[in-house]
Amino acid sequence: GKKLHLNNQSQTRHATLKALAMGLTGASLEHEIRYRSAHTVNINSFHEILPDPANRLVLSRDHKDALGIPQPEITYDVGDYVRRSAALTHESYARIAQLMGGREVTFDDQFAPNNHITGSVIMGADPKASVVDGQCRTHDHENLYLATSGTMATCGTVNCTLTIAALSLRIADALKSAK
Repeated sequence: GKKLHLNNQSQTRHATLKALAMGLTGASLEHEIRYRSAHTVNINSFHEILPDPANRLVLSRDHKDALGIPQPEITYDVGDYVRRSAALTHESYARIAQLMGGREVTFDDQFAPNNHITGSVIMGADPKASVVDGQCRTHDHENLYLATSGTMATCGTVNCTLTIAALSLRIADALKSAK
């Protein structure tokens, strides 16, 4: 899955950098910044990250902090699925720019974080491969529940707040029935 996002935020920074790179000064610089700011659109996208067991967070066996606590080791790759999606997105953006009469089209190939942190305390039935069970209870501590997006292997391209709320309600039901 993918979400295209038309961004109407001010493009003044990009317009200014481009105008300065052109060597403009004075009134010409101001005119170019105003023109580019009013005639620039930014489109970005969110690509769905597929679950990948190789993407993981583990405690280091070799590196400890000042208190002797193991530091986290993170292994992460967006994967070929996302790279292919990004290539197709470039084609879509080029077509959109053409339809809008765009004259300068640039692409940023960086993958920015979407701030939907998932997978650090993954849910599953096997304690060897997961941190919490289907009720969000940790396998190691029967009185510890985790209401977090970290229990999900991954999430789609939109905010996962409602899923976290649903998991919280599931925990509440489990605690209520445990009485």
